[in-house]
Amino acid sequence: MRILIGHFSHESNSFSPFPSRREEFDFYEGEDVIQKIPGAHVFLEAGAELVPTIYAARGPSGTVTEDAYLYFENKILDVVRREKDNLDGIFFQMHGAMNVENIGSGEYRLMRDIRDIVGDKMPIAAAMDLHSNNDNDLPNLLNIMRGFRSAPHIDVVENQEIVARELLRYIGRGEVYHPAMERLPMILVGEKAIDAREPLKTIFAHLWELEKQEEIAIATMYVCMAWTDTPRTTTTVAITPSAACYADYARKAARELAAYIWEKRDQFDYGALALPAEGSVARALEEPAGPVFICDSGDNPSAGSSGVNTVMLKALTDADLSGKKAIIASIYDGKAYEYLLKNHKPGDTVSLSIGANIDEDSTPVAVTGTLLRFGEIMGEQVGKLIKRGNMALLSCGDVDICVADEHMSFTGMEYFESIGVNPRDYHIVVLKQGYLFPDFLPMATLNIWALTPGNTHLEIRDGDYKLLPRPIYPLDPDAELTF
Repeated sequence: MRILIGHFSHESNSFSPFPSRREEFDFYEGEDVIQKIPGAHVFLEAGAELVPTIYAARGPSGTVTEDAYLYFENKILDVVRREKDNLDGIFFQMHGAMNVENIGSGEYRLMRDIRDIVGDKMPIAAAMDLHSNNDNDLPNLLNIMRGFRSAPHIDVVENQEIVARELLRYIGRGEVYHPAMERLPMILVGEKAIDAREPLKTIFAHLWELEKQEEIAIATMYVCMAWTDTPRTTTTVAITPSAACYADYARKAARELAAYIWEKRDQFDYGALALPAEGSVARALEEPAGPVFICDSGDNPSAGSSGVNTVMLKALTDADLSGKKAIIASIYDGKAYEYLLKNHKPGDTVSLSIGANIDEDSTPVAVTGTLLRFGEIMGEQVGKLIKRGNMALLSCGDVDICVADEHMSFTGMEYFESIGVNPRDYHIVVLKQGYLFPDFLPMATLNIWALTPGNTHLEIRDGDYKLLPRPIYPLDPDAELTF
């Protein structure tokens, strides 16, 4: 048995001013691809030979440039053309919210072009993200599709393993069938859809129960990626039947699942205390002990924002912290970082303005303080530490500032460890993210979501969108679910 595998993934934020370019992707070919796909061991343990294509991934950011997409797609298609007559199945890890200039859905385009080469009978399975924006025709190109069942995403490996095992079972059946998908007229920000809270907790439990039915192989919900303005940006559900004879059952089950979720639409709400920027600092100072984590939710690079906003920096520097230390990790300002690197050394007193000044949310803020150190920011990816960028750490009175030369979100303790900082030493820790990631929840005396402006504004607004299918809830409260 020979299985072609690959990983081509990107979560695109169409409101970000920074396009995603080819050189920004982590890219591997050949045998390295097998090592980068953790679910690959399922095929190897079944005695399958793996045919690698590529591993190409970029952290969430702006729309993918057309030339970047075509470069990676052509790499994949070259292998597909060469191997198409000697394959038993195809497995891909995709995000589901890749948006490509002049093309649209990267996932749909890739699967369509692969289908054109291998034909209708080749089994194709996709492990996907929870925050997918699925094209209407995508299920007709796939035989198996499943999204993560956690937010924050801690089941990446498990999801791949489940999809891989189902692909092996599908190949053994020798039949042709496809998932049944239904679209809900609803858009959800991820911070209102966390698996530890209702209603998503109950919805995910319901999915596990559905999969106990003989007729259903996989039941999945895709929350959507709310900051990608496209006609396919909505919540969707998909049911993969366990055999061709259950195709009608899957279609009925998908509609029932959509209706089940639709009835809970008013229950999705923030999973933490949500306050304006200044109010979040004032509330944090009221807390007797720290660290209080404040999420700069409107500028969340883990959902593709630019990471340049200075709104929280201004709120901290304007406040009287009365000796309570705060840190911002981090602010993306390449020019400020280069200025410090070229003109100063650790221990120097420095005065500069921090802020990329690309819009009103990134207006420069003047600071004076001590340059503590330079360093590399390291983050984990599939169990390995990789360099995320460079930084300069400043101490400006009661506020420490990590100035980075790349936009990023500190999603784990390894980020802080790499810059020589312990968040427990601060009363206030400002992170550029939405929901707080698991490393920080146990140490947080309080978690506040600052409702800041930016590319990932949690209070989604009607005027931001031009391409969404309308009517859509909650922008259109009277939207109705129809089949």
